[in-house]
Amino acid sequence: MPALGREPKRVFENVIPEAFEIAERLGGGVRAARAAEIGAWALIYDQGSVAFAMPGYRMWCERVDEHAAPESRERVMADCLILDALDT
Repeated sequence: MPALGREPKRVFENVIPEAFEIAERLGGGVRAARAAEIGAWALIYDQGSVAFAMPGYRMWCERVDEHAAPESRERVMADCLILDALDT
């Protein structure tokens, strides 16, 4: 069970930065927005509500925002994630 507790940290420190970089090389868009969204969620799972005040969380939120198309699922998630970051 202890290994499961470290998975979110591994995701936002190792997996997602690489996935996001690949998604950007492939043109960004939905792939990049979703990779960034997973990065934000991984921080929340690892740090709890403290994540909302962390620079890394804000960075992932801004990346979702940057790659989200208008009137898309990703746009809704970007807006919600950014609101959480601004509330802190």
